Amino acid sequence: MPKKSAFFYFMMECQRREALKGRVFRNLAEVAEAADEIWQQMDVAERAPYVQRANPSHHALPKPQGQPALAKVAEKDLLGKRIQAAGKELGSETFILISIGYYCRTLDNVYFPAEIGAVKFGLAAGVAKRFHAIVDHPKLPTGMAYEAKLQSEMTHALPLPPHGLAEMDGSEIASKLISFFDAKDDRLPVLFTAAKQMSAVEAILLDMLGDRIREQKLRICSVAELYWELQQAAVSFDEGTTEPFKMLQMAQNRLDDDVFSYTEGISCDYHESHELLVHCELSECIRWAFTIARDCCPELGIELIPGMHRPGTKEGEAPFGEELKDGDTGESKQDELEQAVEAKVSNEPISNGKALNKQQILTRELLSEFEVLAEKMQALRLND
Repeated sequence: MPKKSAFFYFMMECQRREALKGRVFRNLAEVAEAADEIWQQMDVAERAPYVQRANPSHHALPKPQGQPALAKVAEKDLLGKRIQAAGKELGSETFILISIGYYCRTLDNVYFPAEIGAVKFGLAAGVAKRFHAIVDHPKLPTGMAYEAKLQSEMTHALPLPPHGLAEMDGSEIASKLISFFDAKDDRLPVLFTAAKQMSAVEAILLDMLGDRIREQKLRICSVAELYWELQQAAVSFDEGTTEPFKMLQMAQNRLDDDVFSYTEGISCDYHESHELLVHCELSECIRWAFTIARDCCPELGIELIPGMHRPGTKEGEAPFGEELKDGDTGESKQDELEQAVEAKVSNEPISNGKALNKQQILTRELLSEFEVLAEKMQALRLND
């Protein structure tokens, strides 16, 4: 027998109350509609008795194995130590930024995720890898439609189930996420998200990943903390006049400014085609990465590459006006240059007393190729 929800018990009580007033409902659907109007206006305290009836052992249930407060403080300290230990190799460190939008949250603290966006980001590599998924739900819990509608309008702007875009179910997404996280030594990497999203992201991932992470701990920090630590370290290596952020709130304020909010070409297909750029969870992750790169890369002598560290050539466009072949994503040319750079890094001469990093060499390779193409175009004009 299906488990009765808190709304079901409220609906039955609502029916009894209305019956005493002489109101007669033709069917259960009419009862649900009448009860839903009242349910949506009730606060947590008012709904609590019905939640308790639906789950008598609600208060005795163990909480998910997330991070207790002290563990989160310790994780912040470990982040600072990791960045300090990286020293001048800070650019090669990789971090995962993740953003999750949801339709609604029940009183039992169960979230119904809508969209997941994530990127692998490093100061040298920029946005190196992307993950995006829209979660399939056959339907939402009874009584949650209004909350889901408001949540959608304020955040991800996706249509509600059962009329959602339905790309993948939770199980398929969980498998792909585990692969994307690329856990080392059975240890999940630290995930970075917006401070206001941390509780939701933690609850959603614990529910979605479940047994797949077994005894591994889910570690989550805010993007602002990562930004602040990276900026402090980057400025310490620079002999210029850039001042370090004096407090964490300065990093948060920069993220809140969201200067890349209307950047095209970094959102998922749905948000891009519907001109809902700021609502895309993937776009938000990339905008965080661009913001961090803008304030940290120059201090480390890292060039800001379009599409990787800042807005620029859209993914899938051929470099320098070359046409893409069928089945090509525009990455083959980039891969060839990356391989050429890898071969040269170890033998590259020192410039101004500092070894050139990988991104600087890659930029020089790209500029050289552009100059060759420019000479060819000039020669064609002369022949004409």
